[in-house]
Amino acid sequence: MKIGGENRFRGIELRHWLKCADDLGLSREFVINELVSLAGRLLPALLEAQGDICTELAPVRGENPLNEEEKKAFKEISEQSLSTVKTILRWVTEPAESDGSDG
Repeated sequence: MKIGGENRFRGIELRHWLKCADDLGLSREFVINELVSLAGRLLPALLEAQGDICTELAPVRGENPLNEEEKKAFKEISEQSLSTVKTILRWVTEPAESDGSDG
């Protein structure tokens, strides 16, 4: 699925979201507010999911329900998610630079 003409997740920038808003007839402010909302929900949801998985596995695996490979996977997902949140917040705080506009 493309967002503003870009289909590589890591290639999506604010300008793609703004183009998507224009293409869909949504206000740019609405889309930016939704991105900020997403940023605020992403890490807590990830931590909640990890907690739920540990809770489900604890009766079977005991005190340390995640093995090293699973811990590494959660760490990588957390780092990628944090990077995404930082990018969204950078877009919002530096929009003129990030969206390619002059001012």
